[in-house]
Amino acid sequence: MVKRGRPTATAERLGDLIRRRLIGEVQPVVPSGVLIRRENSKSFLARRFCVVALLLITSSRLGIGQRLEAGVKVGANAARLPALETHEGPGGAEVDSGLRLGLLAGAFVAANLNRYLAIQPEALFSRKGTRLEGHTEDPFPVEASVRLDYIEVPVLVRLSISRRPRAAYLIAGPAVGFSVGTDVRVQISARSLPERDISEEIKNTEVSFVLGGGVQLRHLLVEGRYTQGLTKIRDQSPGQKAARNMALSLIAGFRF
Repeated sequence: MVKRGRPTATAERLGDLIRRRLIGEVQPVVPSGVLIRRENSKSFLARRFCVVALLLITSSRLGIGQRLEAGVKVGANAARLPALETHEGPGGAEVDSGLRLGLLAGAFVAANLNRYLAIQPEALFSRKGTRLEGHTEDPFPVEASVRLDYIEVPVLVRLSISRRPRAAYLIAGPAVGFSVGTDVRVQISARSLPERDISEEIKNTEVSFVLGGGVQLRHLLVEGRYTQGLTKIRDQSPGQKAARNMALSLIAGFRF
């Protein structure tokens, strides 16, 4: 059962530690309980995402014949920010890092270079971020969650390693992500701490590397992939580790 009442000074310090590790100390405080969202250019990028996804799907009908295939994918990310991990807080408090689940969905097109090799650009909506949870000796639970939404454009090399009807394949390549939304929540027990605006801290773009594999059975496919951020999501303060996204993904898809 969660203990009620006013959090102790230890819980307050632990919550402040987590907050500072997540969002830094450079932005002004806004009223408690306010959810901070970054919506800069979100509608513009969302429209572009829809256009690119539609072009990827319809391009398989435009003049390349059997050499070009298209499809859609939907799945889930299990994401975290390894640089924000910590294990000990003030007063002997324990802090555990966890994975944040999020949606991954979009479209792809594969240009077959030969029987085994293809170039596969994609347009995906990808939700990343992280979760942290701390417990004091009282205990008052302290929870923190960061949501980072991206329109992600991977350009992958796909290598088929077995023949149909059950075709296994490997994929690898770079991806560019465009930030379209951010929010941060920090709570001690049921009480929200004052939030700090991170809209100016999170960079507009990130570069990452994708590695994975899957199996295709006729028009259906199942795929797993690992995405590692290569660039920092924000400029860290002195003494802070560089924060880069990491995500494990499980995906189902349909190839037209």
